[in-house]
Amino acid sequence: MVKERDIGTLCDSAINNVSRFIRAQQSEGPFVVTGYDQDEWVRAQQYQQASLEEVASLWVSLNRSVLRVVSRLPEGKETQACLLPDGKQVTLAWLIKDYVAHMEHHLAQIFAEPLL
Repeated sequence: MVKERDIGTLCDSAINNVSRFIRAQQSEGPFVVTGYDQDEWVRAQQYQQASLEEVASLWVSLNRSVLRVVSRLPEGKETQACLLPDGKQVTLAWLIKDYVAHMEHHLAQIFAEPLL
């Protein structure tokens, strides 16, 4: 069964990643990616107190924002260096692709479960 928390986790990922994509574009040097505590974000957002429709609507809206940001990257910004928490250096383009792969992974997990 799809739960508000499941979609809420995707909302939190979208919030954090759209912020990263914007800040990385503005960074003069390598952009330092910081992590976030998924469980604490879900707790603070109180997704279980909201309807599934509300949380799903938020997720759609947030991903529209992600799409606007990444589809209009200034020329050359896709190669912006980004430093991951583990010290690995990647590009902004890699970070964007990783976000999509991460989202697809979670959606596959969510919808592998029976919907009812």
